[in-house]
Amino acid sequence: MQRQCPIHSVSPVAYQERISSRGSILILWTLTLFFLNGMVFSKESDAADSCKKWFPGHYVYLYANTTNEWNRVKTIIDTASSTAKTNGTPQHFRGYVVHHLWRDLESREGVYDFSAIGQQLDKAESEGRKLKVFLDDRKFGEPGKEVPLPLPSYMLPPSEGGTDTDNTYQGGDYYVEQQRKRSDPLGIRYARFWVAPVAERYGALLKAFGEKYDNHPALAMVIQQETALLEGMFQTGWSKTGYLDGRKNIAMRASEAFPHTPFILLTNGGMGLSKDQTAEWFDDAHIGLYHHGFGAPNPQDEVKSVDVGLVPWKDDPSEPFGYAYDKFKDKVVISMQFQNSWDRYDPKTFIDHMVQEQHVNAIDWFPVTTLGGSHGAVFTIYDVINQIQTPGYLSYNATLPSDYTACGEPPLPHTNLRIQ
Repeated sequence: MQRQCPIHSVSPVAYQERISSRGSILILWTLTLFFLNGMVFSKESDAADSCKKWFPGHYVYLYANTTNEWNRVKTIIDTASSTAKTNGTPQHFRGYVVHHLWRDLESREGVYDFSAIGQQLDKAESEGRKLKVFLDDRKFGEPGKEVPLPLPSYMLPPSEGGTDTDNTYQGGDYYVEQQRKRSDPLGIRYARFWVAPVAERYGALLKAFGEKYDNHPALAMVIQQETALLEGMFQTGWSKTGYLDGRKNIAMRASEAFPHTPFILLTNGGMGLSKDQTAEWFDDAHIGLYHHGFGAPNPQDEVKSVDVGLVPWKDDPSEPFGYAYDKFKDKVVISMQFQNSWDRYDPKTFIDHMVQEQHVNAIDWFPVTTLGGSHGAVFTIYDVINQIQTPGYLSYNATLPSDYTACGEPPLPHTNLRIQ
């Protein structure tokens, strides 16, 4: 159901100025009608206030927040537009995905600078495109090299150049190394969300950003990084209850911050919670109560072996996407990353799986030349474009989630195909 969101409403003052040249009688008559209609429209105001922007489709990552990288990705999306025009299909590529470190956005406690994101939002809007924004509480990097600190300096101890001398944030973050499938280790710094002040400050970041940009017409979604903690549960001060409380607090603050913009949590394993605690987080807070969306960092992470093939995650506390999917699919937004393929599948196999099996509404693609991997299925972002823009091909789930009322402009036309 499509309703006009408050973001796009015309104020009474603007409306009066628009008609003022038509004469005082017409103004009086119009204002009378406006007043009478207002009494009726007030019954709809609650529904309008709770509406969500709805921009399903495909997006492409920026590896860096630079003009050159924007232009490089713009060329890819422009190619998708040209392919759509040639094939006579709607343009299914919505826009861009950007990452911004928490540290870069909050220089001192409560002092925020979102100007870089604001410029990107305005640029996307000028192109008629949308922006998905990650507000990153963690940072990935190469072991042996210094991984950039994701948290503001006031949350870090003096040993890391911070100013938290009284240990309010208990270190703020922690560092681990992950040995991945391809035998290339990855260094990661994670926020300690089981420490209440850390979770509270991230919630404050969301609130400040939402107050400024929730109503921006180009802001499609706000995304929080993966749930995996790796060795978080072995850190000093770790608490399952504390982590659950911190995550529930963040979900609440996100609900307050983004009444009109879907907030997405990327879910993957290694959260350190029991099945009952995972259920409490999702059922009683993130999804069940606040209707936030969810997703995963890569559909390929679900593959148990190349012989088993692509299957939905099962109901297991170590694999929270499966729990959320089984219970909340088609009720809230599902947004999926596609970072790369480590096995032998082609673009169509992956897209069909994400849409038909996982009911994914939005897919984010990395703009790299080679998306294929070790089993010879090498394909490029341009192969992905050609598949997505094939006439009549269902490349994303365009059906509005049942928990949402859409506001703003209608979604891009897709086809008459829908998930069954």
